[in-house]
Amino acid sequence: MQRARDAEYMKVNRVWTGVWVVALAVLGVAFAFAVIGRDDSGPDDAATGAVIQGEPVAEAPNVARFPGKGYELARVRAGEKVDVLNHPGGKVVARLGSKTEFGSPRVLPVLKPGPHWLGVTAPELGNGDVGWVRYDPKTLALGDTQISVRVDLSDRKLEVRHGSDVLRKAVVSVGRLGSDTPAGRFAVTDMIVEGLDPVYGAGAIALSARQPNLPPGWVGGDRIAIHGWAGPVGEAASGGCLRAADEDVEFLIERLPLGAPVFISN
Repeated sequence: MQRARDAEYMKVNRVWTGVWVVALAVLGVAFAFAVIGRDDSGPDDAATGAVIQGEPVAEAPNVARFPGKGYELARVRAGEKVDVLNHPGGKVVARLGSKTEFGSPRVLPVLKPGPHWLGVTAPELGNGDVGWVRYDPKTLALGDTQISVRVDLSDRKLEVRHGSDVLRKAVVSVGRLGSDTPAGRFAVTDMIVEGLDPVYGAGAIALSARQPNLPPGWVGGDRIAIHGWAGPVGEAASGGCLRAADEDVEFLIERLPLGAPVFISN
């Protein structure tokens, strides 16, 4: 009788031993999967900026993105200043504040947009020169415009365009021989309607262009402008500025945004 009970006990003990073996095996497999699923080969998530709980990786700061498909512009925020370099990371060639020399908000045309560096033009750089500013949203506000001005010096004609649509055409006087109007891509920097000599008529639209060949005895500065004129227009008669009828200048002052490109061709 005792032998039968001992045999039965040994049989039950073997069953429980088998159960424990199976359980430990399952736990071992689960632990192995947990270890394989964790990547301990590199830095932790906080250091790498990896995706955590479905959240996207943060974008790099200070990346320039323009809002539309027009001509890109960058306005210097009120009270701020930007350094203009001769190339990205290069030498500072100018420091520009939030106001122009005539007191208008400083809007820089961006000829070469990039994620971190913007190639811009300004009157302080000279005709045709491009300077580089580092984009920082604290100092620059980005925008764009589809408005542009096209001037043909040979035909003495001016067009205002919105995209490819012509909004207005005008006849202009151009620089006389020896003080020719410079050709190139420039931009609107200021709208001046007060404090001008009456000879400028309805006002003046100052451009980033400068006159390298000033007429003898001229003391009015070297900035090129589109301005009103009481007399006839359509001749090569100015010191380099573009003279237009007052009604055309009034239209320009009303419609042109600061920074709008002005393309002048021979």
